Amino acid sequence: MRNINLRPGICEQLHQIFKMKVAVMSDLEKICALVIDEMALKKPLSYDSLNDKIEGIEDFGSLGRTQLCATEALVVMVRGIVFTWKQPLAYYLSSGPTKTHMLETVLKDIIIIRVRELGLNPKGTNNQAVVNKLGINRDKPYFLINDEKIFVMFDPPHLLKSIRNNLKKSGFTMDGKIISWKYIEMLYERDSKFPIRMVPN
Repeated sequence: MRNINLRPGICEQLHQIFKMKVAVMSDLEKICALVIDEMALKKPLSYDSLNDKIEGIEDFGSLGRTQLCATEALVVMVRGIVFTWKQPLAYYLSSGPTKTHMLETVLKDIIIIRVRELGLNPKGTNNQAVVNKLGINRDKPYFLINDEKIFVMFDPPHLLKSIRNNLKKSGFTMDGKIISWKYIEMLYERDSKFPIRMVPN
């Protein structure tokens, strides 16, 4: 790994190594999902003397760099659907959440093409911005690339985390009744007083 130069975008060296692994996979092993996620970054800039570049600015690999400080990393990986395997494909650095048009370009013009080049068979992706931009809905849960359907699936742990965060922040109203985080806190406090508890730590 020390000799591999990891830069934003697709790493060609890793791409070639992964291509050799895919070459010996069965057709079932090649069925995969594209997983896209963004995570927050700390802002400090640094100088990479080896490549003579400032690190920590917005960088979309072959699509170019800007002078803006990067605050988010967009990571793209593939995961086997039938068999358990995963492989990071690329990462990009953006100032704020990745803009939808850039996300669409990265997904359709770079990632899907490169995944196909590997011989993989992507069946799905998971990003809400892509979902909105491509007009995906309950009746049409897919988009087309070269007449092939790419289905959209959401990550259940992420959905649960979002529900929890929204409940904690704002609460919900269902059938005219308020669901609030304070009731969970009240239950926990009351339950903590008993030796046999309904709500474990």
